[in-house]
Amino acid sequence: MTLDTHIKSLITLGEKMSNFNDPILSGIIEQAYVHNNWFEQAEVKHCLSAWSKQLSAKNLIEWTSRYNFVKTENIRSIGLILAGNIPLVGLHDLISVIITNNKALVKLSSKDSILMKYVIETLYQIDEDYKHRIEIIERIQNPDAIIATGSNNSSRYFETYFGKYPNIIRKNRNSIALLDGKETKVQLEGLASDVFRYYGLGCRNITKVYVPKNYNLETIFKAFESFEHVMGNNKYKNNYDYNCTLLLMNKVPFLTNNFIMLKEDETLHAPTATVHIERYSDNKDLQKKVNALDTKKIQCISSDNIDIKDAINLGQCQQPNLWDYADNIDTIAFLLAL
Repeated sequence: MTLDTHIKSLITLGEKMSNFNDPILSGIIEQAYVHNNWFEQAEVKHCLSAWSKQLSAKNLIEWTSRYNFVKTENIRSIGLILAGNIPLVGLHDLISVIITNNKALVKLSSKDSILMKYVIETLYQIDEDYKHRIEIIERIQNPDAIIATGSNNSSRYFETYFGKYPNIIRKNRNSIALLDGKETKVQLEGLASDVFRYYGLGCRNITKVYVPKNYNLETIFKAFESFEHVMGNNKYKNNYDYNCTLLLMNKVPFLTNNFIMLKEDETLHAPTATVHIERYSDNKDLQKKVNALDTKKIQCISSDNIDIKDAINLGQCQQPNLWDYADNIDTIAFLLAL
């Protein structure tokens, strides 16, 4: 299969993923929610639409033009251990493997089996050759390389069993936002999207916000108002209730608008339905705090008004391009170098 063949197939896949009038796709979206109640239909449709936009001819050509795809008959088997914290989080790894003309041995996440199977079966329909390039398996044995995504705990397991193979093993990461207090209503609504999209379960979701020393946190709550509907999801509500109870029992100070909690805390990771807040005195102090962070634990830094290296705009965290790699590890370069 040539690169052009793969690109044409992925364009077709993108078109099918956004056709919500298709009764088959509508049924898949419903099944995904029944299987995993975190996958609300609105969130799944947002994910499918975002992927449809990325799988355009323009984006695919721009992405692949950055590399030298040397034609080779030496097809390698790449084990993919996929995560399932948000819809189709493993899709980028899958298309990276097939577009480099390798074979994907896919270990699906039990949390995201419905949507990923739909994508794989759709590729089979687009071109039957993908039946020889993508295989869903329960156990990965003797791969030529491995790409695994999971938690800090599961990564130790992956390293033990797959460390002898060329690998990309991803761990927990978090994203942060930097505010200077001059953000517009639209910019803060972008922050809200970065916090609440997929109920905050992705590594690209904002879990910590840096604000000036005298910043009024009610400004953040006001920007979050349009996301009150998250409490309609029982899983989110249960997490909110549980984490709120823990804070109350431990007499930890926090603020809440009854659907998300703001807690002043220096740690990066915040429990579901919680955002950590850290204050800074001036730009020099903020720069010092950011420089002290472990970059291996940061996925995105988001800010509109503060000049920080590699920062993206508020509201863009959950809209990565094909060339915005998880953990900043170039998956295509890794696969081409095998």
